[in-house]
Amino acid sequence: MSTLAQTIKDEIRRISRREIGLALSKFRRDHIALKKRLAEQKYKISAIENENKEISKKLAAFGQDQRAEAHSEPEAEQVPVYARGIKSLRRRLGLSQIALARLVGMNRISISHWEKKSGKITIIKPEVRKMLTELKGMKKAEVGARLGTLKRPGKIVRKH
Repeated sequence: MSTLAQTIKDEIRRISRREIGLALSKFRRDHIALKKRLAEQKYKISAIENENKEISKKLAAFGQDQRAEAHSEPEAEQVPVYARGIKSLRRRLGLSQIALARLVGMNRISISHWEKKSGKITIIKPEVRKMLTELKGMKKAEVGARLGTLKRPGKIVRKH
């Protein structure tokens, strides 16, 4: 009898191990799949971090280039702009407020406000300041060509 009891115990042990193995096999497959996904995500994160480093380097280099350009063209930065100067520049070139606004990339109302002020004007946008500085050295024909008109800009008639 002892061998029969031992055989039954062994068979119960074998069947229970088999059942446990079958029950755990799904978890093992899921665990392996999760490990693979984790490895893929780590790889993607690493690639993104490397890309961010490259972009940071390029951005830092770009920032240095921008600072170098800002220091290389100080004449546009340091030339003061006065309300009377804008008005006289506009009249000398035969431009309307709308045409001047289109040239410098602003709207007509800004030009009107600048001309109404007295004294030095603060222009925040460096490209507008640079364009005004360039306009000071231009002639009517150059400005007309830049505006896209073939004829020379005429005089502005002032109403009293």
